[in-house]
Amino acid sequence: MSRFFLLVLITFGFQFTQSQCIPATQFEYSNFTGTSVQLNWQSTGSATLWEVEFGVAPYTQGSGGVIIATAANNMIISGLTPGVQYEFYVRSICGSESSTFVGPLLVPGNYNSISGNVSYDIDLNGCTTSDPGATGLLITATDASSGIDFYAVTDVNGDYTLYVPDGIFNVSSVFLNSSISALPASATINFPNATNSATQDFCLTPTAIEEDIAVSIIPLFQARPGFDVSYEITVMNQGTVPVSDALLFTYPNDVMNLLTAVPSVTASTANSLSWDYSLQPLQSLTYEISFNLNPPTHPTFPLNGGDVINFSASTYLTGADVNLLNNTDQLYQTLVNSYDPNDKTCLQGNTIGPDMIGEYLDYMIRFENTGTASAINVRVKDVIDTSKFDIDSFVPLSSSHEYYASITNGNEIEFHFDDINLDFNDATNDGYVLFKIKTLSSLTVGDSFDNTAEIYFDFNFPIITNTETVTISNTASVDEHSENSILLSPNPSQDFISLDASFTINSLVIYDVQGRLQSQYDESTTDFEAPISIAKLNQGVYFLVVKSDQGQETLKFIKK
Repeated sequence: MSRFFLLVLITFGFQFTQSQCIPATQFEYSNFTGTSVQLNWQSTGSATLWEVEFGVAPYTQGSGGVIIATAANNMIISGLTPGVQYEFYVRSICGSESSTFVGPLLVPGNYNSISGNVSYDIDLNGCTTSDPGATGLLITATDASSGIDFYAVTDVNGDYTLYVPDGIFNVSSVFLNSSISALPASATINFPNATNSATQDFCLTPTAIEEDIAVSIIPLFQARPGFDVSYEITVMNQGTVPVSDALLFTYPNDVMNLLTAVPSVTASTANSLSWDYSLQPLQSLTYEISFNLNPPTHPTFPLNGGDVINFSASTYLTGADVNLLNNTDQLYQTLVNSYDPNDKTCLQGNTIGPDMIGEYLDYMIRFENTGTASAINVRVKDVIDTSKFDIDSFVPLSSSHEYYASITNGNEIEFHFDDINLDFNDATNDGYVLFKIKTLSSLTVGDSFDNTAEIYFDFNFPIITNTETVTISNTASVDEHSENSILLSPNPSQDFISLDASFTINSLVIYDVQGRLQSQYDESTTDFEAPISIAKLNQGVYFLVVKSDQGQETLKFIKK
């Protein structure tokens, strides 16, 4: 196997008990034909896949219905049985994590459709095909007997379609401006006395001249140092007359770089973008922009988790607007990040005997994410002292997650945990890598070797582990005891081991040779002066990591 590229596939043994994968929002359906339906939802967080689960109503999620995965935030389900009601659920998939299911979304079995158009009478001569459609208006159908509401939203042309079961429904349009009236104000539609479909148009007319422009900034993703982030700016004409103006968006250009702006900007400066626009009443426009945020390693303007970045969007500030408060929107976004202290341990201990010269030593590097967001990528770098170790003898043994290892520059071992999405909950936020490497046969008693590892969480500065110092000594035998060492006996042992130390032991952890945690104890629950049971361990070699007020020491013992 080439030492320049080692691909290691490890069985991932963690079971995530609490996910930080954000559930989808705005879960709804459209284009329902009776035999097919389109499901739609809003993407949130870091989700790249979604799972849809459904069954015939009444259906219990997780009871064995149909499950389909998709990489898009919508899906067309076909093959449905006409006249049968279904329940749908959706959940987000973020790498190795998943969100809770959202639902149920009920698609009617005995369905009826209500469709129509909502127009704005711009020329005050009655609504015609030349009048603009009212975009983004909520249409409500309320069941007269149950009070249940069914909703639809008008599209860019003012069209809508909603689906309802049998019953008597009061249909009306909802808009924000009290200076607009609808004709009719509402309509009553009776199913099944009517056919399976009904048409209901609404004509909106102004009752007063009113200018009212509203703007909003919507973050599409969490902001994470070093990564890309996107935003939507929406401008809506809530007034009763057409408006032409410019939208101005400002951003902190010292901590981010503009990537894209759709549609293209009309003008820009170092820290602002602007678009000219014209809007008819009850119409809106959306602009999407993306940036790359500075990493914590930026030489002059670094970003870190917990920092707050500020954006501003404004428009029509000099117009005769009835509500200037909604003409400006400010977004203060707190950055999330992944960050952690880490450690490195030689499992043979800080002191080894002459018999270990020219033999393998086992090193474990542990990392833990105690930040405020999952770490997407983790990289562990270990520079090997080739005057003490044989780099060609490097062997990866085990890890908590799948990774690949590489050796560059002759002595730099790197472990790449790509797309690890390491959680930040205490129960599921840690990982490790274990490898072995031979000491050189030219070493002698008294030689020592120091080693540290660098842990990279995403784009952060490397976290430097403790310096692990190992010394070759004639007094390394566990049968010998000094004032600064711990005596473990008996070794080998079948049922119990005892520790003899002249200082206070705070905690100890037992690992097997694959680096898997077997048991752990601390001073609040364990009397370290009493024998410690190892009866439940299988036969083999184990490592005991002891922490005390003198530091940390690793002992090896054999379970018979």
